[in-house]
Amino acid sequence: MTRERSDQEPSCGQPVATLQLDDPQATMILGLLYEKRGETERYLRSYPDYDEPKPTDSCCEFHLVRFEESLRERGVLHQRLARVQGLIETVEALTFSEEPSTSVRPDRVELVYRAAGGELIHQNVTELTDAGTAINPETGDDLEIIAVTVGHPNDRAHP
Repeated sequence: MTRERSDQEPSCGQPVATLQLDDPQATMILGLLYEKRGETERYLRSYPDYDEPKPTDSCCEFHLVRFEESLRERGVLHQRLARVQGLIETVEALTFSEEPSTSVRPDRVELVYRAAGGELIHQNVTELTDAGTAINPETGDDLEIIAVTVGHPNDRAHP
C-alpha cells in the first residue's frame, strides 16, 4: 500500500491511501474483514445493550464505574464495527464494480432454453441481434433462459 498526500486532502485532514489489489488479494482482505466483523459482533453481544445503569449497576461506586467502563468499551466496539463495515463496502465496491478479469469472445457464449417438450435449445449470443431470443413456435411466447454456457459443447472442434 502506498500513502500519498495530495493538494486536495479529505476534510478530515487524513492522508489519502492508494491501494492496488488483484482479485486473490481482494478476496483475502474481504475474508479477513468479514472475520473481524464477526469477532466484533461477538464481543458486542457480551456487553449489555442498554445505556442507562440498572439498579444492580448503580448499587455502589464499584459497579457504577464498571458499568461506565463497559459502556465506553461498547462504544469503541460500535465504532470499530462501523469502520470495518465501511472497509468491507469499499473493497466490495472496488472488487465487484471492475471489469471482469476474464473476457470471453461472444461466439463462445450460449443461452440455453428449455422447450415445452423438455428438450434443450442452445442459442449463441451473437444471434440475438438478428433473431432475438428463442420462442415457442406454437404460442409465440419467449422461452425461459435456464442457463448460460461459456465455450461450445464441442469445444475441441471449435477453437
